[in-house]
Amino acid sequence: MTRYDKALEKIDALSALNPTVIDYESIDQTLPLEVRASKIGDYKEEMEAAFKESIKRAALKEINERKEAMRANMKTLAMYDKAGRYIDGLAHPGHHAYLFGASGSFKTTFVTALCMQALDENEALECHYWGFDVSPPYVKAIIDIGHERFSLFPAQTVDDMKSFYSEYLNNELRLDNTIIVLDTFKFLSHDIQGKNANKDAMHYIKRIIKLGAAWVSIGHTNKDGESHSGTAEIEQDSDALLRIDTAIDGTKAIANIKNGGRVRWGETNITIQTVISEDDKDHPEIFWNKAIRNAQIIGSVDIERMKSINEKAPQMERIAKIILDYKTETKEAINQTELIKRIRENELIDLSVREIKPALMAGINRYWKSSESKQHNQRLFYPL
Repeated sequence: MTRYDKALEKIDALSALNPTVIDYESIDQTLPLEVRASKIGDYKEEMEAAFKESIKRAALKEINERKEAMRANMKTLAMYDKAGRYIDGLAHPGHHAYLFGASGSFKTTFVTALCMQALDENEALECHYWGFDVSPPYVKAIIDIGHERFSLFPAQTVDDMKSFYSEYLNNELRLDNTIIVLDTFKFLSHDIQGKNANKDAMHYIKRIIKLGAAWVSIGHTNKDGESHSGTAEIEQDSDALLRIDTAIDGTKAIANIKNGGRVRWGETNITIQTVISEDDKDHPEIFWNKAIRNAQIIGSVDIERMKSINEKAPQMERIAKIILDYKTETKEAINQTELIKRIRENELIDLSVREIKPALMAGINRYWKSSESKQHNQRLFYPL
């Protein structure tokens, strides 16, 4: 093949890619071969330059299209996230929240109640509750409540759960308007203390939430009760690490769900309470039923203060007796200075000097009453 033929072949190839048509047949065929080849070389350079320019334009067009798609997606996500929070601060579409708490903190009760309330507020919403760690009385309570869009799966395995969602994943079916609760996370991660096991579990959850679901995993605290049980991957790969703390106040269980680590959407602060009854302990399905039905979100409550009061209940009762005895003896309220002195002299009260004043403030309207004395410039304490 001559140089002339090779040049023509290359021009044909470039012409197929470039919409610019170059009429190389118009070259005077009577010209010497070298001249014609030179002209063809000029055409080739022009076409290559035009081709590079077209490639550049195509690349820029694709980049701009991707940018527009990303901007549109960001706008959609922002609007969806703002308008579509199923449980504000806990269950957000396309996000995974990991909620941990100590045993007996009413995690299952309150999450179930919050989900059912969300279902009542949004008729398009449904909940898949995978209760791998729930008790038979809880199951009976859910059956008795009979919420048609709250689907409890208590007797299935993790393989059953994965098989259930495989159709969604394989066919890219959406899971919008769906809250998925995993109770508890340790069933999906075969080794809660294993880095790779937790990574695999988190990867699976991420695949599901990409379909639009809001996923809530329930977990436990570690042995010291300070953080979540498991490795750092749980916090790193979750969108929110939340903690639930609960205090018992007579016939009420009051819990606070708040940030327990990194939370992508900022601050979470949900205080929820329910009525509990010792009389129902012999019929736990009734206890569960009432606790779920009666749960309601309330204003901010200092759970730590309540827990502190509960822990110091015997001390508080002894202080209340000092206040009552003083009133009985003198017919007057006891001032703070005298009360602190008597508390420190009482061998049965185990409070440090720093703990006494906070304890006195914490017990107001629960163990005693208090007021300010303008005459003596002191706080006075009275029995309830």
